Amino acid sequence: MVASKELHGNMKSSQMNVMVKCTYRHYILTYRIRLIVFLKSLIDKQQALMYIINIDKQMELVMPVKLNDILERSSLNEEEKTRGMKASGNDFKSIRHINNYVVPMLSKAGQQNTFNNIKKFDVSANKRVAQNGPQMGQSHNLHIPFNGHAAGTAIKIKHVFHDKATNTFHAATEKHGDIPLSKIRVPQSLAKKNITETGFNVERTISHNLGTAPAGSSTKGFDYSKRFDNKHHLKGVVNHPEKEDKETYSHGDLKGESKLLKGNFGTSAVVHNKQTKTWSMTNEKMKSKFGEATHPTSGLPLLAHLNKYHANGKINNGFQMKPAQGTAMHYLKTSGVNSLHAHEIVHEKVKNAEGKKEKTGKIIKDVGTTYTFGRNNPLNGKSRLAHLHDSEIHKIDGALKIEATKNGTTRVSHSPNQAHMKNLANRSVTHPENHRSLYIKDHAHEFIKHVSQHLAKKPIREERLPRFAEAFMST
Repeated sequence: MVASKELHGNMKSSQMNVMVKCTYRHYILTYRIRLIVFLKSLIDKQQALMYIINIDKQMELVMPVKLNDILERSSLNEEEKTRGMKASGNDFKSIRHINNYVVPMLSKAGQQNTFNNIKKFDVSANKRVAQNGPQMGQSHNLHIPFNGHAAGTAIKIKHVFHDKATNTFHAATEKHGDIPLSKIRVPQSLAKKNITETGFNVERTISHNLGTAPAGSSTKGFDYSKRFDNKHHLKGVVNHPEKEDKETYSHGDLKGESKLLKGNFGTSAVVHNKQTKTWSMTNEKMKSKFGEATHPTSGLPLLAHLNKYHANGKINNGFQMKPAQGTAMHYLKTSGVNSLHAHEIVHEKVKNAEGKKEKTGKIIKDVGTTYTFGRNNPLNGKSRLAHLHDSEIHKIDGALKIEATKNGTTRVSHSPNQAHMKNLANRSVTHPENHRSLYIKDHAHEFIKHVSQHLAKKPIREERLPRFAEAFMST
């Protein structure tokens, strides 16, 4: 059986409709085939659809069925929607999880015990004042089965302590003994959206406008991309950058990096060696450039400064350094991209009962601008996108931030210049005559049209498609 297909996508917030048209060649099928295709990589888990395609010799039927109704009856769906807390003493996120997800649910005594137990890891613990948490008395739940108790079991935490033998944080509970934090689920009432989720939504929109799929958290693909090489593109077939190596892209293809105003242009873990009493960075791509930054007081390069003044593996107070010129450019080049999308999203804020401003779900500003950059960029002048010269990229350099640590493991991150990023993000609005945004569907289609006219060696044409099942698995 040889089948050809056309995919027509019209993504909305609640559903995605995909019409699959199948035709027969060579012979007539005498039996019915039912094929179930789960398009997990195309759409959000909460919007997942199951497509049941019934084919016989007389009719073609496409019947979408909402998968949520099925998955909600499965414990797997619950596990996918939740995550466990960090517990390692070597992971700086563990302290953050304790403060965000456990402390608000503890009594005053429980908070004080916790602060005393984590003060070697949390430089602010001694300064904090214990009080009854706003959600005191509420239960946590096991993320995975532990010590004979099933996943989802309700537990009440009394306080948190550090187990030296395993270098992990544990929760002392009222009735279930001591449990590693990694076995305990992040409470839904306190769970914060992943800080990268908003950024992923921007990437998804751009990619959808381009007719592709974003790489998401994968390191194999790009935030957004578009192939213009006929060898790798079939008409009507969505390509998936997250499943493809960056090296397979051609020089003339679009390879993009998307950043919100506060999105880091490079990060690296910084680890202390107790034997040699020296520090090192783990990010092979960024450590050389980060290492060029000098401390404003000592005048020493980053690692030399840490080795001299923090040889014991402790940094009581985090600090900032001016990055070496070209740090942002180095990050972009080592990421293998030729396009940058700067984006600003502003949420409405209202005062809570304590008088503090909190974000609501309402977005009051959502704007971005897409650029090409770099010398010898084949898209420059052929795509309707504005081009950033090196001097503009260098203005993105902001500050290197080194976080405090008590356990010899921390992080250095390159935070961009906020004013310049804001300026870059808003140019599609402030100067629309010569700036475009692939976040806008019409601009994306305009981009594809212009690049295709300039770069495509020959028109994309219909080619013989793979076998029916293989074609679906590749989409």
